[in-house]
Order: sequence, then structure tokens, then C-alpha cells
Amino acid sequence: MSDPLLPSPSQDLKAPTNPPISQKPQPPALSSIEAAEAFSETLAFKATGNTYFSQSNWPLARSSYAQALALCPPIFNFDAAVIHSNIAAAWLKEEGWKDAVEEAGAGLTRLKKLGNDAGEKIEEEWDGQGGVGKKYAEEDVQRIKAKLLMRRAQARMRVGGWAALQGAEEDYKALETIPSLPEADARLVSRQLKRLPALITTAKETETAEMMGKLKDLGNGILKPFGLSTDNFKMTKDPSSGGYSMQFANGDNGGGSGK
Repeated sequence: MSDPLLPSPSQDLKAPTNPPISQKPQPPALSSIEAAEAFSETLAFKATGNTYFSQSNWPLARSSYAQALALCPPIFNFDAAVIHSNIAAAWLKEEGWKDAVEEAGAGLTRLKKLGNDAGEKIEEEWDGQGGVGKKYAEEDVQRIKAKLLMRRAQARMRVGGWAALQGAEEDYKALETIPSLPEADARLVSRQLKRLPALITTAKETETAEMMGKLKDLGNGILKPFGLSTDNFKMTKDPSSGGYSMQFANGDNGGGSGK
């Protein structure tokens, strides 16, 4: 007699599966009233951050801006980009170069979410009155884009290193394409683009030399049990490609039998 509590052999036993992400409960969209309240609080925290910034209280400014971002409804990409730009500015004041790069990058990402409609408007967003109506002009978007690019470029210059300097050069080149860039900023962009190629070359050579030194140390550790060292091998740089070739050097300058 079979146990009624156990499944019969004919029954299909299937492991439980998780529902697709699309079927999982999603956070409810904000109602018009909730979005209005959230955006109002966003602007209040942003204003508080501006006050702290004007008082040179960078940590409290950043904290207020972060609270503003946390409350900002997702559709307000332009406003979020402005707040990211403010946080980047605060990090520059505190010499938090890598954090400034990250915040400026996040702001540029939010700007990319704006539409590219022809004409004066770039994006229409919910106007706080239950409909769509808040418009951003091309010149406003370009102005904030320029601030974000400038702040990220300045931070990347301070971070230094081959990759960061290349990134700074890309940012300054992007700034060159922005119309109506303030004259002082345009002069700075031109000056930095003249300096950067030499800085990038120096950084590349320095990092390449450091990498080769580490590879040499690693190679010596591997070759030592065989009575050899990397001095037994000649590295020749190809001037056209920048790569290296290696040949065994038959000489007594190797490190095989040290005293």
C-alpha cells in the first residue's frame, strides 16, 4: 500500500523555479502627487547643499546633494546631472580626484538619457502638475555637459597615469566641440591639449618601464633554479610597433653563478 503523503511514481517532480525578472514584483511607479513631493524635497536638499557649498563645507554639501539624488524621480535626468556636477565640484575642492571623475561620469550618463529632438527643446519632463511640460533648451544641456567634462578632465589630470591622462585628453577634445564655451575655458582647453601629448608619452614610458621591471623580477624568480637570469636574454624594442623581441644571449654576463 502506497503512502498517500508521498508522490506516486507517475507524478512529475520538478524543481521549483524562480519567476522571470519581468514577473517579479516591481516597485510601484510614483503617482503625480508622490513625484511632486519627491521633486520638491530634491530641490530643498539641493538648495541646502548649495548653501553648504557657499560656506566651503564640502562634506555637508556632498551629503545634501546625495540626499537630493536619492529622492530625485528617475525621469528628471537633467536635474540629476546638475546635482552630480555639484558633487564633482565638491570632490575637486577636497582633492578627491577619483570620486570627482566618477561623479562627473555619472552626470554625463544622465545627460545621455535626454532626448535629441530638433528645435529648442531637448527633453520634456513631468511638470509637477500631472502632465509633461518641463523643457530644457540645447544651450542649458550643453552648459551642464561642459561643466561635467571640465570637472572630469581636471580630476583625471590630477589622478595622472597613462589611462587617466588619455581620458583627460578625450574630455578636452569633447569640450572643443561645445559651442559657446566661455573664453577662459576655451583657453584652458587649448593649453591642456598642447601639454597632454608629452605628458601621455612620459606616463606611457614610465608605466611600461615599471611593467618590464616587474616582469624581469618574475622571470628571475622562474629562471633562478636553472642557473639563469633575465640577463641571459636580450630584449630588443621594435621602433615601428613598440613591441619587444627576446633572444638568448650567449655570454658570461648572465647571473648563473654568482659568488
